[in-house]
Amino acid sequence: MQALLMGIFFILFKKRRYTFMNKTFILKLFLNYDCDF
Repeated sequence: MQALLMGIFFILFKKRRYTFMNKTFILKLFLNYDCDF
């Protein structure tokens, strides 16, 4: 699961189309998943 999230992060940082707010939203989701697992 962690590897999948890291892969998503790699894709998000590779694509610079995303706005800063979208990145922070994904970061919050990542932190929530990290707390759950």
